[in-house]
Amino acid sequence: GRARMRQCALVPAGNHANYCGAITDGSKYFAYCSNLSIYVSSLETYRLERIVAGYEQTITCVDWNPHAPLQLVACSLDGTVSIWDVPAEVPLQTLKFDS
Repeated sequence: GRARMRQCALVPAGNHANYCGAITDGSKYFAYCSNLSIYVSSLETYRLERIVAGYEQTITCVDWNPHAPLQLVACSLDGTVSIWDVPAEVPLQTLKFDS
């Protein structure tokens, strides 16, 4: 017979070759980014849980805050470094550097 396929999840558009890799907080989540957004998924279900967006240019680096488990730190070519509250999907603080 014919093989059956089941859609498990949607892959967000915009995940390009210049992504900076996938990272995990080691317990509940992993994150990966496209050019302008960070996608946070569950390690248990692989389900997309949050999309953190707010950049004008490509994200170049992303990592979990080792002192706050639900915060990400990200850098971008727009000259910003932001600390993100993942559940709220908002920046807690953003530093802007002149180029």
